[in-house]
Amino acid sequence: MNAKVFSERLNTSRIVWDRVKETIRSSYKEDSKPWIIPYPHGPNSFTLLHIILGIMKEEKDPKPVTIVQSQTGNDLPFVLEESNQTFRYINRYAAAYHLPISTEIITPSLEDSFWVNVIGNGFPPPKTNFQYCGETLKIKPMVNWLKEHTNTPCKIILSGLSYDPSFRGVANTDELQPLNGLEFADIILFSRLYGVTPWGEKTNKFSDLYEAVTDSVSPIPYSLRNEEYKEVQGPCGRMNTDFQLPCWNCPLMNYQTLLAKRIDLKDERWYKHLFAIQRKLYTLSFEQGARDGEENRQQMHHVKRGRNNQEESQNTKSDVSPKDYTAPQSETLYLSTRREIFHFIKEREGIIRDYMDKDFNQPHSHFRFFSEEEETEIKRLWDAELEKKEDSYEPEREQITFNF
Repeated sequence: MNAKVFSERLNTSRIVWDRVKETIRSSYKEDSKPWIIPYPHGPNSFTLLHIILGIMKEEKDPKPVTIVQSQTGNDLPFVLEESNQTFRYINRYAAAYHLPISTEIITPSLEDSFWVNVIGNGFPPPKTNFQYCGETLKIKPMVNWLKEHTNTPCKIILSGLSYDPSFRGVANTDELQPLNGLEFADIILFSRLYGVTPWGEKTNKFSDLYEAVTDSVSPIPYSLRNEEYKEVQGPCGRMNTDFQLPCWNCPLMNYQTLLAKRIDLKDERWYKHLFAIQRKLYTLSFEQGARDGEENRQQMHHVKRGRNNQEESQNTKSDVSPKDYTAPQSETLYLSTRREIFHFIKEREGIIRDYMDKDFNQPHSHFRFFSEEEETEIKRLWDAELEKKEDSYEPEREQITFNF
């Protein structure tokens, strides 16, 4: 993109943002309802916080704002650290200017934990075309939190670029979506127009990141010419929540690109082990699906007896849809598969702890992929499943031991 075109687009974006800021300001002042901002820590929500917290500083009698982030337990470590750092800065900013701003971090319940469901219950891991985890790990905890904390009327401020029905129906709440209708390019250009947030962070943290993890060489990560991008489904199965990066164990995460363009050498050793776990998870799941597909194919051949009492096979595959026996994923992961995944993760966990001890010169025995509660629940689910299957247990497929 040449300099003239970029300059014209930047001026257009400045007009857009002036209009958006005035809309937010008038909405903020129109009543006394407290605001709640779900914060996915993507460029949309980061930009929205920049505007709202700046407006609060200018008001004589600002009304309360609560910023709530839903952390999955599988967020990329550097993304998690950056979002926690943003909350620390905001809390200091609120204290310095006596602003009624509070921050909340929420997590999924034990029964909704990714690892409890995948390793404990045997749910298939998400696929690139079906990411149920976004609803369970991000949307559901947020909805539950809102239901518990909205006893009085309040307004939910959403950061999506298109209509987001995620929180529709929560009692005592109205919704405002001030970025609705904007283009992603405007979000990135915001950082060129306003370099520092009210709480002191640079606004280019997301534009730099998105240039790093894409192959785009444009000064705007997702090219202005790429109109089709607006129709692409984003991480967590819904592009309109925010453009945040997916979890480290998500099938959408491209580690080769991330390691090549974003992670420094000290962190690279850790991220390679995260990538190894991600690959192990989906490789074992796919292999099980392939085995099940072969078993199902064999079952498509009905055996009958001939005149000489010999077995003859009759292929009836044409009577069955291919999807019935070539599905890449079984409905439930075998216990042996889950056990293998569990112990592989625990092994990598120990390796990463050793790296952390050396890099920071202090023990990091607290680092773990599963909480103690998750490990206990996984074991309980395995025990219950083995007890239930005791009569039909197949030792050649399910040789389970517990080593916690």
